[in-house]
Formats: sequence, structure tokens, C-alpha cells
Amino acid sequence: GSQADGTGAYELDAGTLTVGAISNEGQELVGNLGKGSFVQTGGSNTITGQLLIGAANTGTYTMSGGSLVVHGNRSTDGIILGQSVGGTGTLVVANGTVAAATLVIGKSGKGVVTADTAGVITVANAVQMTTGSELHSVRGSVDIGTGLTGIAGLVQVGAGASLTGAGLLQANLNVAAQATVEATGGLLDVTGNTTGAGTITIAGGAALELGGSVVGNTARFAGGGNTVLKLGDVSSNNPGAFSGSISGFVFGDTIDLANLAFST
Repeated sequence: GSQADGTGAYELDAGTLTVGAISNEGQELVGNLGKGSFVQTGGSNTITGQLLIGAANTGTYTMSGGSLVVHGNRSTDGIILGQSVGGTGTLVVANGTVAAATLVIGKSGKGVVTADTAGVITVANAVQMTTGSELHSVRGSVDIGTGLTGIAGLVQVGAGASLTGAGLLQANLNVAAQATVEATGGLLDVTGNTTGAGTITIAGGAALELGGSVVGNTARFAGGGNTVLKLGDVSSNNPGAFSGSISGFVFGDTIDLANLAFST
């Protein structure tokens, strides 16, 4: 799908596909100006540089086996979904392993990433999201950082690693101390339970929704007003659903207890 109105497809069942080298980093594009699909059922796909899925049109990468590795020396090396306006990238890992230096889920476009069934996604440094993009880890695992052990249904952010931006995170979330998790540029909606000793920051003009219980984390308002924290699991029947801490709350900020019944 390199050219406009073009459609391309690639299937990797076994063997090794290698793109780029440390001395000559490359790009693998699945859907550029046209539409593209990559189906991997086995083998290994190793990219030194960038994997662009849905760069300016629609791209889909589906894994049911094998390994995908995207690394390099540049800070921009990694997997990018929806690089340009109008680009939509989808990465589904039903089985197999993905290891990337960074993961951008919607840069100027949109992206959807799913770790399903026995899929394992490991990102060494950072995950960035944008409004309209989604990260799902319902049955697979997503680890951001190094030295982590994947747990089904959990997104883990380890010390020194980061998860930033806006969009839908459908999973439980664990934030380690010295990890960076920040809602910026819109609403970061975490549907599952949140645990860990780390801090989740809400930047100015942004919003954070924590749909499940919160144990141990600190929600920090950093915008000096005009920021929103929504706690979806706190209710009259479940007042202890939030057992974390809140800091930085000032005039103009909002805490929304969405399911708490009020009486007059």
C-alpha cells in the first residue's frame, strides 16, 4: 500500500525478515498512502529503525505467532501507528511477542493496539497515545520498561519508563515508583483497577478517568486549575474504592465522583 489507492499484503509464516541495520536504519511500512496488511503466524520480523502502521492511510498488523522486534539507536526508533492526519494503524497480538524501543499509538492520526489471548508486548522506554487511540490488554500483557514480568490483563509501567497522552486504556494499570504516567492533551481513560506506588499526573487542561479501584497511587494535579480527575468506581456502596492520595488540587480543578449518590 505504498501509493495512493494501492493495496498491499504480506504474510510471514516462518523464517526471518530483516529490515535495516545499526549502521543503516530502515523503515517497514504497512499502509502508507494506500492500504496495507501484514499477517504474521510465525517466524521473526526484526527491524532496526521504525515500523509504521497506517502511516497516512489504513494499516493492519496481525500476529498469531512468532516474534516482532523493532529497535535502534535513535529516540524515534520503534513502532508508530497513525503517523499522519488520516492515518489509522491497528496492531493485534493474539499470540507471539512484540519488543519495541518505543510505541506511539496515534501520532497525528489514530491507532489501536491489542494484546489478546497469549500476546506479549514489551516496550523498553515509552508509550505515547493521542485522543481517539486505544490500548487494550484484556487477556495479553503489556510491559513498559525493563525487568518486568508480564501479567495477563495488566499494563505495567516500570521505573524510568513512561506512558503519556490521551485515549482509552482498557486494562488494569500498575504504576511503579519513579515511573512517569501523565494525562496530557485530552482525556486518559483507564477502565480497570490501578495499583502501585507511582504517581499519575494530570497536566493543565487534561482529564484522567480511573474507572476501577485505586490502591496506593497518587493522582497529582499539575495544571494549576482546569484539570479533571474522575473516579468511576467510588460509590455509596463502595466508598473505599479509592485508597490512594491526591496532590496539587487547587481552585479551578475538578474531582468528579461519577457514581456517588448525593442527598439533600
